[in-house]
Amino acid sequence: MPGESDKKTWEKERRGRIKEAFITLEKLLPSYDPSAVSTRINTLNKSIEYIQEMQNRVDELLKPNNKINTEVLQLKKLQDRIKRLLSRNELLSSLLREAKISIPNQGCTLKTFKYGYKWSGKISEKMAMSVQKKAVIQNEKENNSDKRELLKRSKPNKKIRIS
Repeated sequence: MPGESDKKTWEKERRGRIKEAFITLEKLLPSYDPSAVSTRINTLNKSIEYIQEMQNRVDELLKPNNKINTEVLQLKKLQDRIKRLLSRNELLSSLLREAKISIPNQGCTLKTFKYGYKWSGKISEKMAMSVQKKAVIQNEKENNSDKRELLKRSKPNKKIRIS
């Protein structure tokens, strides 16, 4: 039947459009994770939660006696994003290690020590500040003495007059 094959192709195209719409919707969500497989129901539920959250925020911000600082909200949002990115980064690096792919050392590198210092965790913030100030003063003294020595070397000892 010629009409039946048209219905099948039309239905296939319709399912494809719905699938693309769900993919686009999922990408717009802040909790989007391209490595995780998500169902359509899950995408709809996350979308509903996000829309409700945004509506609540709009209501709070539009209240006349609003005490919530927008900068604080933005800071919390950024902190949440940093946490998500760090966990995603950790996941990706563990996957790379499992696949025995070397991870390039670009960007920020953190030093990790095999053994902690004997005083680690046993010094107060006040003591740490005083130790840091002493180190800065010592460093400045060394720099000043080096500068004086260079100045002494650059000056000639005697002036010679040519008559």
